[in-house]
Amino acid sequence: MEEDVASGDAVLLLTYGNDFYDLAQTRHGGRSKPWVQDVRGRLLEHQPAIDAFDVLRDRSYLFTLVTRSAARLGRSERTETRLETIGELYRRWVLQETADLLARGALVIIVHHGDAVFELPFQVAEVFARTCPGVSGCLGLDDVLAGHPRDEVFLEDGHWAAGGHRIAATEIAAYLETLPGFGAAAGQPKHPSAPVLGRDDASAAGAL
Repeated sequence: MEEDVASGDAVLLLTYGNDFYDLAQTRHGGRSKPWVQDVRGRLLEHQPAIDAFDVLRDRSYLFTLVTRSAARLGRSERTETRLETIGELYRRWVLQETADLLARGALVIIVHHGDAVFELPFQVAEVFARTCPGVSGCLGLDDVLAGHPRDEVFLEDGHWAAGGHRIAATEIAAYLETLPGFGAAAGQPKHPSAPVLGRDDASAAGAL
């Protein structure tokens, strides 16, 4: 919970490439979901609009399979339209939701991977370039994960295997140790400032 986060604590925001698609959708896998909308410069958060389809999906396994299969066939025109501006919406939403944490002295780090897996109408690297200066730091994992055999890093469905989790944990731990103020509440020493590290730099930091 946010109220339990103190100065010196670290909050990690893990962003995968398909999260931009999910942010553009009002339904996911045939189920209504929360979504964010830009209305004349203000970000409004909408709660799920539960309807008969959601009720049936919860009660019928067959209906669940049908709706999930239909969702994989393609994206709606509405989603395609929203996707055009979702990179900027992501930036503003992250900064809005983390402002209080940063004000209380917590560290907010965006950890991202799968940046080039999906075709998007904007450059993911540019989105992070605009977003990262507003948080404590950013760490990309694509290069280091690509340096290991795929079957060591990923399960068949694309999620991390145990090896992928170990690699990510090592990289993240090394990166956190470079951030000034990390663990300050627990009396740990501060470290030299390094707000944004590349993958090779993070690996080198962990080896020191």
